[in-house]
Amino acid sequence: RFKPIKAISKVIVWIVRGVPLMLQIFIIFYLPGLLFKDQVPLFSQIDRYFFINYGVADAGRITAVLIAFTINYACYFSEIYRRGIESIPKGQYEAGQVLGMTKSQIFFQVVPLQVIKRILAPISNEVITLVKDTALARIIGIDEVCLIFRQDVGFTILINQILHAVNGHRGIFCVQSGSSAVVDNIVLNVIIAEESGVISIR
Repeated sequence: RFKPIKAISKVIVWIVRGVPLMLQIFIIFYLPGLLFKDQVPLFSQIDRYFFINYGVADAGRITAVLIAFTINYACYFSEIYRRGIESIPKGQYEAGQVLGMTKSQIFFQVVPLQVIKRILAPISNEVITLVKDTALARIIGIDEVCLIFRQDVGFTILINQILHAVNGHRGIFCVQSGSSAVVDNIVLNVIIAEESGVISIR
């Protein structure tokens, strides 16, 4: 009905769907700081506000990721809904008109159930992809699920290596953690008490 708005929305959807999500996260997070160099970056202000008032860290980064994911997947979901609605045969609309239903009644009472049946599989695929794409949040320093899991596994492997190295000995051992540890360049002090068998990590 509104052709200019329709054309603009099509262009936006086409661009967003064509640009990789990783690049969109970079653009949304860094672009405000590049455009307004004389001011404190927007997401840094959000970080500071939430950390000072609520003690929440990385709020700005999380906000940037949420905006990027919302815009990206809104475009994908809009295409799924549009194609689902357009796939309904014209006969369904004509049947509703024969029964004396208005256009709004047809759209809200006849079309939705058929649309849901058609778009359920694509929507499920997009939800699964969305969950997997959350791993991209790590590129701007957010500790998402995959990164935390990788760090925990690396930390466990590191501790096992330490225990093997000091097996049966008493003393204090300082180990420089590698890239697989929880945080790089942290020195772990491992104290082995041979008599009690107690291991303390500080």
